[in-house]
Amino acid sequence: MKLIFFTLLFFSFTSYIFAQNNPIDIIVEHNDNKTLDFSFRKYEPGSYTLYIHFDKLENSQYYPREISLTSNAGSLFTLRPQNSDVGINYSYRYRYISGICNPRELDSAFVYLLPYAPNSEVRILEASYVGKTYLNHKEPKGWKSYYFEGKELDSVFAVRKGIVTKVIDENDFNQDVSFTTERNSIRIEHPDGSTATYTGFAKGKIVVKKGDEVLPHTFLGSLKNDHEMGNDMLSLSMSFLSNTGFKEGGKAEYTMFAPVFYTLEGATKLVHGKQYIVAATDEIITKEMTRKEKRRYRK
Repeated sequence: MKLIFFTLLFFSFTSYIFAQNNPIDIIVEHNDNKTLDFSFRKYEPGSYTLYIHFDKLENSQYYPREISLTSNAGSLFTLRPQNSDVGINYSYRYRYISGICNPRELDSAFVYLLPYAPNSEVRILEASYVGKTYLNHKEPKGWKSYYFEGKELDSVFAVRKGIVTKVIDENDFNQDVSFTTERNSIRIEHPDGSTATYTGFAKGKIVVKKGDEVLPHTFLGSLKNDHEMGNDMLSLSMSFLSNTGFKEGGKAEYTMFAPVFYTLEGATKLVHGKQYIVAATDEIITKEMTRKEKRRYRK
């Protein structure tokens, strides 16, 4: 039953992306020479892809394109008048979506840590997709979701460096239901544009907040409260934005993938039903750290 909980929550994330309240503002500066400088401010952590469409544009040209936003503010482009004696007449609208579309830095060979303390024993199960059965959803491209089971697997740790872009920490565990999308979770965006979604935390037991930067093996939270029994199952999936859906008739799409994890056996792709022992090395933990972070870690 725990597998069902996670697979549906993934879609609550993707549908939420377009429902946020103004995470991005566009600012237009009118200059004395009749040029227009477009810039942006971003109020949510993590990267976004932006698309601006001009419904009307007179005395200038603009070629629509998807723009990646990774900083909190910056310039976008400048419109210049074709006739310098006349101003630019325009109207526009814009759309945005969380993530960088088909990130060029995505590395399929990157080695992740398992989300538990070293020497823990975990058995891997691959979660089947039930969205079609319960919500009439199409299976995500590359569907892959892991489910871990084992003894004393209450504490969850970050599998890679990243920034926390979403936290859900409001749902009580209900062992009497077999189907629900209401589970507590954390979404973390990694430096290469991929994201990890951790699902199954107990209410009030998540210790990170939106906007926090986490390093590999940072403690994220616990899977159960003292009064809860059996709520100690974690679901984990990796994905990246593969289609923004900005083109006419298009639809936003996230592609999931199976990363390489480090275990006591070395770097490997996880196999359904197999038992692994969690391990870590300084090389993997510090791979994406800055010099300052490495110095702090080694102390």
